[in-house]
Amino acid sequence: MIIEAPDLLDIVQNLSHSPDPVIDHTTLSAAKRSSDFGWDFLSKSGIKGNIYSTEFSALELAISLGYYNFLISDSTRDFTNLEKRFKRLVHQEGTSSNLRFLPTIGIEVESPRKKFCINGEEKRHSYEKISNNLRMPINRASSSWGWEFSTPPSYSSDVQAYLLNQLIKARLIPSLDIPEKLRGEGLLGRYTSPYITRDSLAAAIQKHLDSKLVSLHINLCARGGQYFPDRDFFNAIFAIAFTTPLRLASKSAGPWDSKDGFTQMKFPISRRFEMKSFEVSDLWTYRLLKEVHLWSSILHSPEDDNPLWAQSKIRLKKIFEHNDLFYENSCVFTKEKLYELAKNQSLVRELREEIRKTAIDISRTLKTQ
Repeated sequence: MIIEAPDLLDIVQNLSHSPDPVIDHTTLSAAKRSSDFGWDFLSKSGIKGNIYSTEFSALELAISLGYYNFLISDSTRDFTNLEKRFKRLVHQEGTSSNLRFLPTIGIEVESPRKKFCINGEEKRHSYEKISNNLRMPINRASSSWGWEFSTPPSYSSDVQAYLLNQLIKARLIPSLDIPEKLRGEGLLGRYTSPYITRDSLAAAIQKHLDSKLVSLHINLCARGGQYFPDRDFFNAIFAIAFTTPLRLASKSAGPWDSKDGFTQMKFPISRRFEMKSFEVSDLWTYRLLKEVHLWSSILHSPEDDNPLWAQSKIRLKKIFEHNDLFYENSCVFTKEKLYELAKNQSLVRELREEIRKTAIDISRTLKTQ
């Protein structure tokens, strides 16, 4: 059966829309308890580093937010499994902090205006109370339409993925998934492309979210104060592979940015590479965080230590050629160009497969360095 746009919109609205968050004395108290719990759990975890600085702020926040969702859950659950999950996050963060060429990673998520309203009434101050009690960074976005959640950087992308998942679970940003019956092995990996295309799904989401998609920026901080080379090409392959054309077409800013600045982590000087072309959509977002983080390590490490980036560029250029596209080093990927390329379904599939296979190789290589 072919699903028409109105039906798809109903599906997204009825099954994907996160209910408004409950903000009352009980949840505010739970947020405060959770913040104290996060600090206490981290201080007893045995992780190596300065827990009294801001080095593990993202990890502490992830634990706090996870515990908050546990406390406000209606279901009776055993804490044992959640405790194991927290211990895995601590282990992953500690292990990643020792990987020499792996940059830190952080995210910025802009949540649309409709999530300001609780029962139809705008209550920005309620969000502020929750974020303050959780000690969670939350900023007013540059326009009037949404909040921006800017997480602290972490050594492990698993911490950022967990933070994103828990922000959705806490109903602070919308969940944008679609029903199991519509999933398949089509263009989106889990969606059957004959009746759900990248743009039709994004269009339904856009209408549901007050003409805005849930924007996702990824920040990568290079150790040693070095700039990432080939930033434009690096950003382009991930934007084409993981972002809907509609999101790229609706962007007002450039696809990426590089900034000088200080970081909260072990190294005092950093160069922040901000990739601005992404969106929070479905499970692909979590895969994106993992793979872009792994790939950033080969972009930053010296070629003598890791030749994978040079080898990957050759394979990536061949993928462009295979799709009758010409790439040269002087090529600039504007948002208009990214939009056109992201509509090429064959290119998207091949880039995703190359990204996946190379990420596996990088993961093995990092453990030996």
